[in-house]
Amino acid sequence: MIHVAFLKDTLPVTGGAERVLMQTLLSLDRSRFERTLILTRWDPVLADSDAGADVLATLEGAGVRVRGVRRTSRLSPRAWVTIVRWLRTQRVDVLHAHKFGANLAGVAVGRLTGVPLIAHEHGLRARASAARRLADRHLIGREAALVLCVSEADRDRLVRSEHLPPAKVRHVPLGVAAPDAAAPSRAEVRRELGLPADAIVLAITAVLRPEKRVDVLLAAFARLSATTPGAVLVVMGDGPQRASLEAQAATLARGGRVRFLGHRTDVARVLAAADIGVLCSDHEGTPLALMEYMDAGLAIAATDVGGVPAMVGNGREGLLVPAGSPAELAGALRRLCADPALRDALGRAARARCRRDFDLGPFMRTLEALYQDLARS
Repeated sequence: MIHVAFLKDTLPVTGGAERVLMQTLLSLDRSRFERTLILTRWDPVLADSDAGADVLATLEGAGVRVRGVRRTSRLSPRAWVTIVRWLRTQRVDVLHAHKFGANLAGVAVGRLTGVPLIAHEHGLRARASAARRLADRHLIGREAALVLCVSEADRDRLVRSEHLPPAKVRHVPLGVAAPDAAAPSRAEVRRELGLPADAIVLAITAVLRPEKRVDVLLAAFARLSATTPGAVLVVMGDGPQRASLEAQAATLARGGRVRFLGHRTDVARVLAAADIGVLCSDHEGTPLALMEYMDAGLAIAATDVGGVPAMVGNGREGLLVPAGSPAELAGALRRLCADPALRDALGRAARARCRRDFDLGPFMRTLEALYQDLARS
């Protein structure tokens, strides 16, 4: 049995990286891998929330152990000593850290325990700070056994711009799991959500943070509304910008045509009611949200950033626009709303591409092989 410990700062509740981590924890072969999730910033308020309690119950039901420490500062020596002692006593074979903060912490923890580290990047900013580049190159790149990336664009940037050793940096394509049950009927979900049966429904799922640029989508939707009165926008997700985005929506769009649904654990079900999936970020790696839209058979309007063009061909599986432009995004949405045949063709192509190229199985088999190799080294 190989024991893999996963290092993260907080509970994996929202966000693409968090969903990748949850997928990994729940999909690893339980007959071969013992799984522990170590949280370096345990938050009892988050743990007691509906979303946090749901995550903990899911992990417990799947046999995943969760260990959390509360840090009162960035250093908090007592917390790190607790983690190091635990790793030493539990005979952990591989440490898999997710996102920059945990990757950096994993360098120190891995060095002190002798456990090989996998550092997982989940989408790099186009312009990383000088401190970030130095940490990637001289700490994470030097100490990690492997650095995993979610797109070839990210791998290229780490190797070419931040000078990480090419042999250590791997792009492992992400995937989504096949639905557990048959998709619900469109009419049924629309009734549940209170959406008009004849509406053209746009959907976005995102953590409501500045880089996701939901503000750009709301501005584009205001333009769209002037010519497409039957359009409705559904926003799934929560985050620090929710209040300001709701205020913006109230100002720009009238008649309750923008619905904020908050954090959802049934994204696939909600997408069954939609016609168009939207991604409007300033930067992305290989977004799981895009795969979910594709798997649902939605036409896609997305910004031409990061790994997105490698997933969605412009005019083939969706329409791509420059980041940060409400006018360009509104134009793409208007075109999709006005042409049901185009929506249907793009949606069918997107679903076929997802089933062909973004299946969860190869991702999990690659990870399991990496864990086995590192445990033997």
